[in-house]
Amino acid sequence: MRFWSLFSVCLVACVVAPSAGAQDVKETLIERSKGCTVTVCIPGRYELHYIRNTNFALDAQGNEHDVIDLGVQRWRIKPRITFGKTFFIEAEADLLTGQLFGDLGAGGQDYLLERTDRLDAFAQPNATDLRALYMSWTSPIGLIRIGQQTSQYGYGLVANNGDDEDHSVFDSPRTGDLVERALFATKPFKALDNAFGDAFILAGGFDVVFRDDNANLIDGDFAMQGVVSINYRTDDLTAGVYMAFRDQEDADDDTLTAQAYDFFVKWSTAFDSIHAKLTLGAEVALISAHTTRVALEQAPDGVDVLGLGAVFRSRLELQDLGLEARLEAGYASGDNDRNDDTVRSFSFDPGYQVGMILFREVVARISANSVDRIRDPSVSGSPPKGVELVATDGKVTNAIYVNPVLRWKADFGLGIDLGALVAWSDADFTDPWVAAQNGGYNFNYLGIDASDSRFLGTELDAAIHHTIDVRGAVAVKVGVQAGVFLPGGAFEAPDGSASLGTIAKIRTNLEVAW
Repeated sequence: MRFWSLFSVCLVACVVAPSAGAQDVKETLIERSKGCTVTVCIPGRYELHYIRNTNFALDAQGNEHDVIDLGVQRWRIKPRITFGKTFFIEAEADLLTGQLFGDLGAGGQDYLLERTDRLDAFAQPNATDLRALYMSWTSPIGLIRIGQQTSQYGYGLVANNGDDEDHSVFDSPRTGDLVERALFATKPFKALDNAFGDAFILAGGFDVVFRDDNANLIDGDFAMQGVVSINYRTDDLTAGVYMAFRDQEDADDDTLTAQAYDFFVKWSTAFDSIHAKLTLGAEVALISAHTTRVALEQAPDGVDVLGLGAVFRSRLELQDLGLEARLEAGYASGDNDRNDDTVRSFSFDPGYQVGMILFREVVARISANSVDRIRDPSVSGSPPKGVELVATDGKVTNAIYVNPVLRWKADFGLGIDLGALVAWSDADFTDPWVAAQNGGYNFNYLGIDASDSRFLGTELDAAIHHTIDVRGAVAVKVGVQAGVFLPGGAFEAPDGSASLGTIAKIRTNLEVAW
């Protein structure tokens, strides 16, 4: 473990990993604290969802996922204590979060990010979860923040706090990267007393990772990382680069060394004559790593990882009409050559959600079932090392997609959302178990040549909801979301049929925020 090399990186410079939102919160708290010595507030949100899914086969043998009905809840609070104008303590916690009722899943549960095999809220992993507890001080030379924090940069392809309600139109954000972080952010050219000096931010920190999609400190994984970012931020433009350098040793002594480079830009402009606003943004992330988690015949000492991910977003708001048109295009690299020592797949952070069904339900459950079959002692005597990494956990991976969304909201709180998701795989949509049964060639999970089609399919989503504001202190939102997924050629069976058929999902929502 290269502790001192990582520590020296964080001493040179580093990122406001909670990014723009942290600065907004700080400024808001300072404004509220004027005239007061100490202020205390405990904002929070409670969510209750009933979900109904279509059952579908996970393999050629007809095994189904069997999670048809379930009810889940989340209660998240964010208490803050502000002392004067420059110092505050903030916490964030999830209370009794998880499945309340419904069906219990069967195969593949160990490889799903959100298990559905327990009804006892007290027994579910992370049901009651302290997500953050840190102190923040705005010193004369910059912002100092120490403690357990959520980590977010840009749109959240690499670092995602699992709390972006605005982006997840047809689903709730989940999970979130948690770190034990010492952070320093400063404006080194502030003394210039001009627009550039006020907008340029240099930041960095040192982390011990508490939990993310690659490490869990409680389970014995020890990951350290230095993070550095350079940002230019004005009212209309945010641009920057984020770099993370990780050194990790897992509980089973496997290692991971990784570097992440994340480029982000967002620009907005207003058209006052028509009361409209246009926002354009993009994020591109590159991961370079080496890990011993995977051992192949051609790479017995581990594999290299080189993956690329990107998203482009546009948003046009017509304020007088209450209309908002969004368009998102995304790319996560896949790997079509499984016979070398380099893995080229890229996975978005699991907190970054697109749509309701394709990635979160279909791909996640099929890939988890595949891992479950490979690791079954009655089927495979000695599964290959690292096969569990095939499970996607609902993440966007090996995909190219387009996601337009149209939203309308009335002054009295009624809202309607319409969306579509059209997706292709970047590399062949391959099942490792079926491929192994066919001489290592790329076959899909039903046994046809995966090179025949990379079209994943089309998802259509819709939602209606109504928000009631109670004296400006409490907001109550009720609604229902529905989606259908029409599978493409990547899910075809040997007889040419789309074996999945049409898959539907309905999700009712009750949310209370204060």
